[in-house]
Amino acid sequence: MRAHVTRALLHAGKVIRPHKDLLAGFHRHQQEDAHEFLMFTLSGMQQECLSASRPSGHASEDTSVVRQIFGGTWRSQIQCLHCLGVSDTFDPYLDISLDITAAQSVEQALRELVKPEKLEAENAYDCGVCLRKVPATKRLTLHRTSQVLVLVLKRFTQLSGAKRAQEVRYPQCLDVQPYTSERKAGPLGYVLYAVLVHSGWSCERGHYFCYVRAGNGQWYKMDDAKVTACDETAALSQSAYVLFYAWQGAWEGGAGGGAAAPLGADPTDPGQPAGDASGRAPGSQDSPGDTEAEGMSLEQWRRLQEHN
Repeated sequence: MRAHVTRALLHAGKVIRPHKDLLAGFHRHQQEDAHEFLMFTLSGMQQECLSASRPSGHASEDTSVVRQIFGGTWRSQIQCLHCLGVSDTFDPYLDISLDITAAQSVEQALRELVKPEKLEAENAYDCGVCLRKVPATKRLTLHRTSQVLVLVLKRFTQLSGAKRAQEVRYPQCLDVQPYTSERKAGPLGYVLYAVLVHSGWSCERGHYFCYVRAGNGQWYKMDDAKVTACDETAALSQSAYVLFYAWQGAWEGGAGGGAAAPLGADPTDPGQPAGDASGRAPGSQDSPGDTEAEGMSLEQWRRLQEHN
């Protein structure tokens, strides 16, 4: 995996010639899911990052380059309606799946995702303070957002694999501040830079292509080996399957020719490195061997690989 990523970044065309080991578990001449392959690739990169750094004892999932780019943290908060006690649970994520059954836009799907849920009757909360099952509210929010936000629209039904083909609008600029744990002044902006589209009626057959926005703002349609320039309207009017949003602070720095934000920057709190907002409870201690990774831009990483 490390060798393939290095070749892909340094040599044009190598990205579409993966080693056979990367294709393990996938079948030739059969329809495979692009999102599944994305997560398989990220998982492989994550494991490679950890194994490559393990001898030095400085590797942890929180500080790997994959986690710094794509990783965020969910906060699940339950509040007892009897004693008003609060319990928080933090879980990492690399992508966010959105139920689009009743959603007409990405923003509506996100609102439904973080909408408070009432726990009562058979689903009542077993409160550790009240020592009995009591009514409670449960809410999921983004505690720490990732530098690259991967939004997966649940286009395929779980049982039959049939495709939900309804239109779901998605913006060129997305403000995720309303879906975070701590409301702060001003928006938390993300810029759309890629749209993955599935053409077909079920997950078992069809074709994948995508729209990608270059650093200069020009959009391109990527359809196998065919690459054509297109306008923003075309990219924003697709039946999207996976949406890729880049944190506005990092995107504007890189696209504008300025200094891009380091990989360790936390979009939720730009003054904090990502490793400081990993979702650990306040006052908790790091595991032995867990250390902060120094932020490294893509250009710095490329120069390091060329030097080696």
